[in-house]
Amino acid sequence: MSAPKYKRIEQALLARIAAGEFAPGDPIPNEADLAEEYGVTRPTIGRALGALVAQGLVERRRRAGSRVAVRAAVATRLSIPLVREEVRAAGARYGYRLLAAEQAAPPEAVAALFGLEPGGVAMRTEALHLADDAPWQLERRWINLATVPAAAAAPFEAISPNEWLVRAAPYTRIGHRIWADLADRDAARALGVRLRAAVLCVERTTWMGDAAVTQVTMIHRGPDYRLSFGDAAP
Repeated sequence: MSAPKYKRIEQALLARIAAGEFAPGDPIPNEADLAEEYGVTRPTIGRALGALVAQGLVERRRRAGSRVAVRAAVATRLSIPLVREEVRAAGARYGYRLLAAEQAAPPEAVAALFGLEPGGVAMRTEALHLADDAPWQLERRWINLATVPAAAAAPFEAISPNEWLVRAAPYTRIGHRIWADLADRDAARALGVRLRAAVLCVERTTWMGDAAVTQVTMIHRGPDYRLSFGDAAP
């Protein structure tokens, strides 16, 4: 069953905010213009905007119209560190290698998180971050193209998904899971450890309102990494 019209418009506006078309503080076109653009009634637009207001992404002011909330982007700067900066803070020279970037069907749990229909695809990336040419972090990531459509054409050969998303995809909520694991064959090869060596895994998920932006698993050589978190709220 397809989503209601207002929900599809809510997601379309959310994608435009995430892509930077409407920056924090920018006005959003009025309901009449949006109704004409999307071919729906003004009450449908009003319901879509109301959902974004309820999520804290849009502010409505009498006689001033609707604007993207300034708080919609601040958490990105507060909470997600750049791996480049972590490596440099450790006194090492940063390096980056893209291992994979493709549109593919994600695992069932990620598809459910992203709200994908059967057969839907997301952006899959895998990257290796280096410190003085030695492996620092293996990054395995899925990006929700419904929320961040620009990721499909992002220049990940030149800029890591971590850095590109911090710049291009604001979020309002973040979640983490941390666990110890054993390196699979690909992780062992990338990190330069033996098969089934102990590794530390950090999973980070971000949302823009109710829509997931990305889920990434960051894999580190167990004895070599220390983890710290900053504030997670906007």
